[in-house]
Amino acid sequence: MATLSLLPVELIYCVIPYLDECEIVYFMRTSKHFYSVLRRRVWSTFTFHEYWRDASNYLAILADLTREVGADVLGYHHIKKIEVLTPRNSFGESQSRRSGFHDILLDLIESGKTDLREIYIRGNGTNRWPQIRDDEYDHTGKCNSPSLVFFRRIKEYAQSKSIREFSMNIATSNILSLVEVDVVELRLLTKLSVCMTLYFKQPQGQSAHTNQDDKYLATLPGVLNQTVELRELRFRVDIGSYTEEGLGSIHDPKLAESLEKLQTAIGNLKRLRVLKIGNDESTDCTSEQIFFHPSFFMIPPETCEVVEYYGTVSVAWWWKFASHPFSGVRRLKLNVAPMGLESRWWVGGDSVDLRLHSVAVTGLKEFVVDAREFSETNPDRHKYPRDLIDCIKRKNNCSIIELTGIVKGPR
Repeated sequence: MATLSLLPVELIYCVIPYLDECEIVYFMRTSKHFYSVLRRRVWSTFTFHEYWRDASNYLAILADLTREVGADVLGYHHIKKIEVLTPRNSFGESQSRRSGFHDILLDLIESGKTDLREIYIRGNGTNRWPQIRDDEYDHTGKCNSPSLVFFRRIKEYAQSKSIREFSMNIATSNILSLVEVDVVELRLLTKLSVCMTLYFKQPQGQSAHTNQDDKYLATLPGVLNQTVELRELRFRVDIGSYTEEGLGSIHDPKLAESLEKLQTAIGNLKRLRVLKIGNDESTDCTSEQIFFHPSFFMIPPETCEVVEYYGTVSVAWWWKFASHPFSGVRRLKLNVAPMGLESRWWVGGDSVDLRLHSVAVTGLKEFVVDAREFSETNPDRHKYPRDLIDCIKRKNNCSIIELTGIVKGPR
């Protein structure tokens, strides 16, 4: 044990990410040295790990240890942040209802012994939390899902807090149900990531937006209007299916009115610093993506410093992009694809030699784009307007950063 005590603190910290909370507790109990080193560091963030099957019993073991030695000895009062990765799996039958660990943790939070300051909930992926199963309702119709019970108690705890005392960070692929179950204190939400699967179908004589599409457009403005402290907003979009008739006109009254309400809600986010539209390489959504319509250009609030666009866009989108000043934006990233020439989805003029001639944006520090699209060695690539980089350089003394990470300094 004397030899283990000589291990550098940095090396001990390198080992910790490979252990779950139960293993960490055993590690802490091997010596006073490890206990003193890890006690505060480990519990600053408590993570409910992602288990695809409810096979791990680590929470039950951790609950037994807590009852044996006490929460104070284990240092739970140092917990400032909780991470819940895939809520349905983190709150499985055996882990939650049999172990009692969730109740132990909630009691500490509600009593004030643990000063929780932040919670991160990741409900993306195949589980599509908080989709509720039929067997999670009791005879009165009340939902007794372990995850919802847990988060309702967290919400009650948060209702008396200010944004300086508590914040929420949520990534969800089921925003519609999340609003319905009412487990989020929206006024304390600082980061929100919404993954949507849209199904574009156009009945004869009607524009192409479905009931699911309508529900998103009806729900999102109301949610965003309550997120007064939102700092970072991300929309991830996956295309489920569409018909050959395409998306119809963006000027369709029903669609245009809904998009205007969404734009107004975005524009009212006075604290927003980061806005990302579409999927980057790290997401599990497909690369084919349309944010409600290829001609819908989402205008960021003037408070935004980082703006990123991914997805499929039309010529009309590019003209809107060129005319927008992007006031306050310091980093602008584009990774977009045009609608194919053979497609009937174009709304604006169709051209294989699109040129913007000028852009309104000024003050950029970084412009991120796929510079290969402007290579003279491959003149047949027309993913972007041919003069895009030249237009940006004329108005901005900024670095041009390729999607590969290569930086080219200001002109």
